[in-house]
Amino acid sequence: MAHRLKPEQAHLAFVLAQQAYPRLTKQQWDDFIETACDDDDGDGPIIFGVENLRGYFMGICIGRVTDTPQYGRVFDVDPFIVFDLGDSGTLSRSLFLTLERHARSLGCTVIRIATPMRVDPETLPLPYSGNAMKDTTFIDRLVGSEQLTRSIYALSPATAER
Repeated sequence: MAHRLKPEQAHLAFVLAQQAYPRLTKQQWDDFIETACDDDDGDGPIIFGVENLRGYFMGICIGRVTDTPQYGRVFDVDPFIVFDLGDSGTLSRSLFLTLERHARSLGCTVIRIATPMRVDPETLPLPYSGNAMKDTTFIDRLVGSEQLTRSIYALSPATAER
């Protein structure tokens, strides 16, 4: 079952968040939870989770509303992580449908999901700048790199409960 996480549930999902953000510390996650799990029903951030039949969290995602010129109100999701071992997509589908209902309730027209491919700074190719490897302007400040694929899903018309 997928739902918005309460603070005590979000604390249990730290190891899932680390799968998306390997350098995330427990303190950073705890600080983020204070903002994302408050009772405000605003534009985000909001942490959602999905549990298996035994009550273990098998996936999380973090969403927030943004406005874009092309799509208007967008429910931006990053990350969307589900460990769906042997479950044939049921958990992922449950989480996505929960996002869809929430996004619709906020007046969003689409859901945009970022699919990250994280790269450690030590292995990064830097943009060519002539002598990029000798120039420490960027190397000293680089904390990570994200290569993203963004998938955009139109919200289906509201229908009776599925």
